[in-house]
Amino acid sequence: MKPELLQTIFNIIMLVGALMAAIGGFGAQYFGGKASEIASKKAQVQLNSTVLEQSQQIKDLGNQNIELTKLNSEMSMAIQAQTEELTSKGSYPFAQVTGGANNGNQSQITVNLIGKYAIPNLTIRVAVIPNYSSVSGLDLRVTGVNAETIGIDTLRPLESKWFMVDTSSSETAVILYFSSNNNKWTQSLRLVKTDKGRKVLSYVAGGNGERLKSVVDPDFPIRDGKYVIWSNVTKTLEEI
Repeated sequence: MKPELLQTIFNIIMLVGALMAAIGGFGAQYFGGKASEIASKKAQVQLNSTVLEQSQQIKDLGNQNIELTKLNSEMSMAIQAQTEELTSKGSYPFAQVTGGANNGNQSQITVNLIGKYAIPNLTIRVAVIPNYSSVSGLDLRVTGVNAETIGIDTLRPLESKWFMVDTSSSETAVILYFSSNNNKWTQSLRLVKTDKGRKVLSYVAGGNGERLKSVVDPDFPIRDGKYVIWSNVTKTLEEI
């Protein structure tokens, strides 16, 4: 075979080899790029999925926190309501003259609950002082030291407790010392027999002396523009 022909064949082989190498390099680059692109997209999908999962977890934790806050608020309100009920918060007893017997020589005192919560273990020391306008407010009887004690037990809403007191004199002071667990109230009533019938003045105070309620019948007798509480004590309407 001629040398020229051999040279031509060799050149063709080299050219084909170079072409194959070029094609291989391009293919490796192409498919490598595709693989990298696929891997990148896969990583992005995984990242997005992780972000979504974490966002959902954060949302779930937020919802749990809201539920816990709501539950804590409800528990606090329940505890407060129970505490108020146990301590009878805002409630107090109030007595009224609701009847009489023996031509007015006896009067019925009815005790009702003012407020929402019942008052448990309620007792009353009842001091009855006739002709009070001639009795000093410093008189020992006013303190109710030797007064009769009445057990009311539990005073509930819409319930009443009553008892009778002696009101045979023309004017009678009735002092009620209420006691329930750690709560105390004092109510003062003045009953006066007049030409217009029996007239009543009444006021109740809490354990700290704060005035809770007062009632004065029209035409209740006054002296120099004031109500006689004791021989040495008079009060205006604003002071009762």
